[in-house]
Amino acid sequence: MPLHRQENVFFNIIDSENSLSEVLCNLLQFPNFKTVFVHLIRELFNSYHIDFDYRDVDTQKVSVNRRKYRGTPDVVVETETFVLLIENKSENATLTQEQKGCYRNYFKGKDTNLKKFLIFLIPKDYPHKKNLEKCMEKCIKRGRREIFVKLMTWEKLVESLSESKFTNEDVILKHFYDALVNKFKPIKFTAEEIDMMKNNEIPQKLLDMKSLVDKVSDEIKSSSIYKIGGRSNSYGSYGRYVQKTKGKDILWFGIFYEYWAKTGLPLSIEITDEMYKKAPSKAKKQLKRFKMESWDKDLWVGSLRQECLKDDNNVHKIAEDIIKAAEAILKPEN
Repeated sequence: MPLHRQENVFFNIIDSENSLSEVLCNLLQFPNFKTVFVHLIRELFNSYHIDFDYRDVDTQKVSVNRRKYRGTPDVVVETETFVLLIENKSENATLTQEQKGCYRNYFKGKDTNLKKFLIFLIPKDYPHKKNLEKCMEKCIKRGRREIFVKLMTWEKLVESLSESKFTNEDVILKHFYDALVNKFKPIKFTAEEIDMMKNNEIPQKLLDMKSLVDKVSDEIKSSSIYKIGGRSNSYGSYGRYVQKTKGKDILWFGIFYEYWAKTGLPLSIEITDEMYKKAPSKAKKQLKRFKMESWDKDLWVGSLRQECLKDDNNVHKIAEDIIKAAEAILKPEN
């Protein structure tokens, strides 16, 4: 399920590799998370002496020994006995040329008696795994002293958190676990759903619906009263904006997939919360608040007459409904 601000403190925070690295680093100050994470590292390197204090942890620490390989490992842990670098690749970006050299360069500036560990923390389906493996080989071969390099997946961390007794006892840890599940959960389909998608009529009907939206747009535009802008809204549906003057939206209409999934109604109109506040009472009665799960935002949505879809004159009737809705929104309050 998507995250909501009211339910998860990490909502809209873990939105990049850098922000996820910072959150990971910050959580290491809490004993419960640190216990889970350190146990994973110990298992990974089969080295049960590994331990550290939160004061040993830093992020984005610049390596500047040689300009050619200037770089910033995402997380750095330095103690009196070892140095551990963690490179987070939670998105699809590959390693930069600077990153490929900065790990070796960072280790070169450290005491030769220190043990050196490097972890690439990646999603299970990371597309550039082969490039990482090549980098790992170079790190191991070129070091004067042995560098221990391993891959670890975010999914493995999720699994460890799910098995830990701390996750349900610690609110922050539970929120982080839920945020990671939301970010890295696999998208799977049941056998029944796969069979349903094999029905070639379904994609064809979706294409027909998009064509209908385009024809309705042309019909509204031909009235010379309203303008049409933008081909889609910002959360993956297909539709157009109706405008009185260019650039000033009155409403959006089209195929709002999330609303369709919840109500069974493929065609709808929609206005923002800001527009709803300005609309007259009569127009408001035709709209209902809709809570989006894919985006933490409330919209006001109205259903168009779905029975028009089977009508030969459906384009004109749907356009007529949309124009009436636009007029109702613009009409001054009596």
